Amino acid sequence: EIMPSLVGSEMCIRDSYSSKNVLRLLKSFNTQWENGGFSPPCPGFRRSAFYIAEKWYVKNYTKPVLIEGGHAFGKTTLLKQMLAALLERGVPPGNILYLSFDYPLTRNKSAAEIIEIYRRESCSGSPLFCLLDNVEYASEFVDFCKTAGGGTHVHVLAASSAHIDGLNGTCPFIRYIPMSGITFYEYCEYHGFKPDERTPFVYPADFHTQDVSVITAMHRGLEPLSRYLEDYIRSGGYFDPNGGATDELLYAKAVDKTLMRDIPLLFEVRGNTDVEKVFVYLCYLSSGTISVNSISKALRISRATVERYIDYFEKTNLITIHESMDWETLSSVKGFKKIYINNYRMRNCALNVGGADTAAFDTDIKNAVKVSFIMHFRQFFQDGTALGVFKKNAAAKRTDIVVRFPDKINALINVQYADQVQLRANDWLLTLADKTYPNYLVTKKASDYGMVYLCLLYTSRAHETR
Repeated sequence: EIMPSLVGSEMCIRDSYSSKNVLRLLKSFNTQWENGGFSPPCPGFRRSAFYIAEKWYVKNYTKPVLIEGGHAFGKTTLLKQMLAALLERGVPPGNILYLSFDYPLTRNKSAAEIIEIYRRESCSGSPLFCLLDNVEYASEFVDFCKTAGGGTHVHVLAASSAHIDGLNGTCPFIRYIPMSGITFYEYCEYHGFKPDERTPFVYPADFHTQDVSVITAMHRGLEPLSRYLEDYIRSGGYFDPNGGATDELLYAKAVDKTLMRDIPLLFEVRGNTDVEKVFVYLCYLSSGTISVNSISKALRISRATVERYIDYFEKTNLITIHESMDWETLSSVKGFKKIYINNYRMRNCALNVGGADTAAFDTDIKNAVKVSFIMHFRQFFQDGTALGVFKKNAAAKRTDIVVRFPDKINALINVQYADQVQLRANDWLLTLADKTYPNYLVTKKASDYGMVYLCLLYTSRAHETR
């Protein structure tokens, strides 16, 4: 009596993947096939990542383009804006295919299989511009990317909320674009906050090569924007053009969705309670040094499980981990690790602090600026940038960020967002600085801004700084 219903269910499942049902689903995604436009309309403001993606996807396509970032950072909006841009360029609506794998019918299905059904049944021209969302749930996506290069009739722009094994910035058969929250530049641009038109632009790795007059002019041009920095930090870098994204909604979309659904489905985790416990514990540790043993003892969760969950958090873009790095090679070395929750607002939602709590904000602002600074580096230097933590020896003071710029210049960066800046003569920021290795100190007060020339006088007794 049970067998017929099981057989019937299996037939029903097979039928749901038929060409007819796949096309019906695709039609619901692609309103431009009927009305020639996209509904509902997309936000008009386009982020920097859009123009980077457009360059490689539309103008100079040679291989699939993959955008990766956490939930609620605007990846789906970018894909829909790209769809609108293709229509503006005169691409026939039927030659554009938007597809999300975040639905039961498409989840764990092959992108190649679904695209082939559409090309065979409905698409008449080429190239076919494919906009693929939530590809972390697509099956055999890496293999698909290997065959979707410039020699095919399919152009692929994909978005993922999690790392996909085999696809990263060093992968030879994709263009990889990391996407995090909106940058301070984008925040100011969206709100109409502008620097002086005469403000010179200086590539960050070239600050030390500029004349003092150029640095001074840049300072004067940008200084008026500093009044908006703390409001930007409070926003958490979320793009919210309609102003309706409350902390509760953002947490549900960015954190709960990741902890309660993505991690269990992507990594086959049973039970969510321990996952959430470890994440909340890491929120307290944000910008601090990780001790897996301490976390394990405090939460009574095995060390192996804690390590595995931390790896999952990093793969789903909830956290960033900076490992100890060798100064010369910038390769990872054995030592301590620092953890950063990728978004200040997301962290405070998890801990139920911040918002109107000015005291809590003042306490956390130092770490919030540091996290934002790291995010900006990752966003601005998308090729060839290594980030980590540097410590010369056990007794030495730790330097927050060690970075290798794309032109192979190493730099140490310390973030001291405080009224009083402490810089000692034996600080590695000074002793390892020269014309080859320019180091940077990020501070709060406008009066701190500029280049500081430090003469180190070494004597038999000590050395002092002028």
